[in-house]
Amino acid sequence: MFMSGPHDRPIQFLRPTVRVMNADAEVMRDLGGPISREQSDQKRDGYAAAYHRLGFCRWAVYGRFLGYAGIMPSSPDHPLGNHFEIGWRLVRSAWGTDMLLRRRGQHSETPSRVLG
Repeated sequence: MFMSGPHDRPIQFLRPTVRVMNADAEVMRDLGGPISREQSDQKRDGYAAAYHRLGFCRWAVYGRFLGYAGIMPSSPDHPLGNHFEIGWRLVRSAWGTDMLLRRRGQHSETPSRVLG
């Protein structure tokens, strides 16, 4: 498993894979459903802008593309005020597997065994 920020590769590198993930109704269910290609690109560009402004953002998780994880500032109009959010989104094929643990070299133990 590797993590890559927008400074590591051109912004366009992950656009197609992020678009597919953001178009998946089940993956996007907690955010109100799939988003358009344009909305996905805006979200991706927002991550890059946050990185350039703050030095951190959501980063891609990949061996093959698995999703993203990281820290982002809240939107200015967020009801809880200004704060930072830890967030992640994984492609559906990574759900319910120990793929992330195996990619880190922690054998194929289940997360419950690894985490207790």
